[in-house]
Amino acid sequence: MEKVIHLLDDIENKAARILGRVSDEKARLTEEANQKMKSFDSKIQNETNDKLNALRAKANQEVELELSRIRTEQENYLKQLDEDFDTHCEEYANQIFHRIISLT
Repeated sequence: MEKVIHLLDDIENKAARILGRVSDEKARLTEEANQKMKSFDSKIQNETNDKLNALRAKANQEVELELSRIRTEQENYLKQLDEDFDTHCEEYANQIFHRIISLT
């Protein structure tokens, strides 16, 4: 009987050591998984930021090109208006003069 009790005690001690190792291994694996997830999250965040920065840069470049095109278009239009006014200045003045006279 004493031998059986000693054998059961030995089995219980071995089981406790095995459970301790399993618990340690579980903690190690959990920490490893957490580190991998943090690393993956960081990598994804960096890639996302890089892509967003590239998209912002492209959008800014497109906006600048469009603004440049609009400025050039408006400068040309103003130049045409100035040229038209210089060419027809007297004609416009006469038209205004005749309108004023016809109102009185």
